Amino acid sequence: MHISLENIGKKYGKTWIFKGLNASIESGDRFAILGGNGSGKSTLLKIIAGQADPNSGSIIYAGTPVEEVYKKLSYCAPYIDLIEELTLSELLHFVGSYQAFLPAFSKGRILDMLAYDPNKWIKDYSSGMKQRVKIALALFADVSLTLLDEPTSNLDEIGVEWYLEMMKVVPEDRTIIIASNLSREYAFCKKQLDITNYK
Repeated sequence: MHISLENIGKKYGKTWIFKGLNASIESGDRFAILGGNGSGKSTLLKIIAGQADPNSGSIIYAGTPVEEVYKKLSYCAPYIDLIEELTLSELLHFVGSYQAFLPAFSKGRILDMLAYDPNKWIKDYSSGMKQRVKIALALFADVSLTLLDEPTSNLDEIGVEWYLEMMKVVPEDRTIIIASNLSREYAFCKKQLDITNYK
């Protein structure tokens, strides 16, 4: 999915978080949004996802009406919760009922890649285990755009290695946008935007 950000600005009250932001994100790009805590990275992701409106500027999704964009994206963020009253197996079945997984990633293969007990309640998973599940749901969804907000939050070193390995199996034509201030999360991104340049 090709995305054009044209003079995007967002403010809370009278304070601009960022403004005059322009970027062209091509289909298949690995694109990193950089900046410190509170710089507006998560806010920009929400704008791209259609969850928040900019105060200035516009977004163009080539070939996709804005009201249809949500059908073509997946999202992983620390503030997005899983349904904890389900087992992992039930959760995958539920998510797969409204958003298909990639053809090469059946429910069984995803369970194998997570290597967790499929019959264990999500509420009994550690924060790191839940984060891996969220990453898997985002990366293996059959969509053209994936948004990742601080994807290695709560992951230990083994979890970070798992994340990097999973990134290698995502289709090359998938557009991936990562909001981060940790180089381990976005080192493979060939395009980067420092949001602090748009204050």
